[in-house]
Amino acid sequence: MYPDYIKVWILRSFKGKNKKTWYVYITEMVNISMRYVIDFIQTARRLKDIFRTGWKLSGVDRPESVADHSFCVAMLAMILGDTCDLDTEKMMKMALLHDLVESKLGDIHYESKTYIGEAALHTAEEKAAHDLLPQNYLEIWEEYSQNQSPEARIVTACDKLELYFQALHYEKTGYRGLDHFWENSWNRKDFTPEIQQLFEFLQEMRTP
Repeated sequence: MYPDYIKVWILRSFKGKNKKTWYVYITEMVNISMRYVIDFIQTARRLKDIFRTGWKLSGVDRPESVADHSFCVAMLAMILGDTCDLDTEKMMKMALLHDLVESKLGDIHYESKTYIGEAALHTAEEKAAHDLLPQNYLEIWEEYSQNQSPEARIVTACDKLELYFQALHYEKTGYRGLDHFWENSWNRKDFTPEIQQLFEFLQEMRTP
């Protein structure tokens, strides 16, 4: 699927053209499309190199990357989308796109966010999203950001729930001093009843 700006370019460019010109334009269209794919994936690939700062500051030697996190959020979105009979495909796209702005902004720690403020952070994220995403993906990211639709609310909750899966994993492998993640109610402010139930199960699995 081509982004909207390429579709518009095709429709305008092909009008009234002969076969030879069509061939030239089709070749150029393919080149533009390939450049778009390469640029987009190179941007997304940066998330593999960006550590989740909260874990690093809590003493985890090799913390997960933002890409690791996004993958697990997408898996949760897939399962819960199907379970709740929602638009699973859109939810998985939301999950994969939700932190793409961090390829520009980096992973901002919770404490840093309290100093930056929600309004300034949202403005920066919106600007990065507009710079990074074509219209069709931007609309999905904005729906997630606004957190109004059932799909967006579940994915927003999955974003935080994945943190607890990761915290449990680190605790099971021997890391201590992660209680503040479990105790911070801000991490649970967007939980739906389904997500809250999963969180409680995870709590029960912690090492005494």
